[in-house]
Amino acid sequence: MENVTCDLEGFGEQLMRFCETHVEEQHKALGDLVRKAGSKTASELRDSPLTPALTGEYAAGWAASSEEDRDGWVESTVHNKTRWQLTHLLEKGHQKFIYGHNTGERVPAYPHIEPAYAVGAQILEQATVDN
Repeated sequence: MENVTCDLEGFGEQLMRFCETHVEEQHKALGDLVRKAGSKTASELRDSPLTPALTGEYAAGWAASSEEDRDGWVESTVHNKTRWQLTHLLEKGHQKFIYGHNTGERVPAYPHIEPAYAVGAQILEQATVDN
């Protein structure tokens, strides 16, 4: 923070300028934090020690994309670019079918998205506590 000297008539203008600058800095820092949390979540999903069924193309396909809207809000989306159809089936498990017939069995779930989400959320929560 810089020291500013002004007369009483210019005080309101200087205060407004300081507040606007502070808000802009905080908004930029928050956007950077959201991007960092998204990237860390995608990294956790790529590097997750999962079963052999979840490695290879599926594991490598995780990515984070961030967008900023015209109001300045930053949103980070973590998605699988290559095998997006498998995310829910692997996370939750599913009914097993062979040649279109229900076997009455279920394929086990491999929870990997929720734990990675928790890591990203923890980054945001920790920053909130620190400030």
